[in-house]
Amino acid sequence: MALPQKYRLTDKKDVGRVIKRGKILNSELFQIRFLANNLDFDRFVVITGLRFSKKATIRNKTKRQLNEIIRINILKVKSGLDIVLLARLKILDKKSEYIKEELINRLLKIG
Repeated sequence: MALPQKYRLTDKKDVGRVIKRGKILNSELFQIRFLANNLDFDRFVVITGLRFSKKATIRNKTKRQLNEIIRINILKVKSGLDIVLLARLKILDKKSEYIKEELINRLLKIG
């Protein structure tokens, strides 16, 4: 099941605005950039570029994994932010439970 459309950050202008002007929270597994969006809910986008992996299957698997964690736990974080999640290579070596804990802890820290 996918992340509901309401919670997706799809506009390239909004993503660029968050990347340029947003605050940064670093982790060993990902970088989170966030900026207030004047809405009652958060919007997310997961970015895994060619620097992450040249193989599309690996990039897509990582995106699906992170989006699923966000979808299941989206109601725990209510802060009205646009959030850009930039995955790092170390995420490939970690188990999904560790990734889930790390992501939830980081999202609660910014919320």
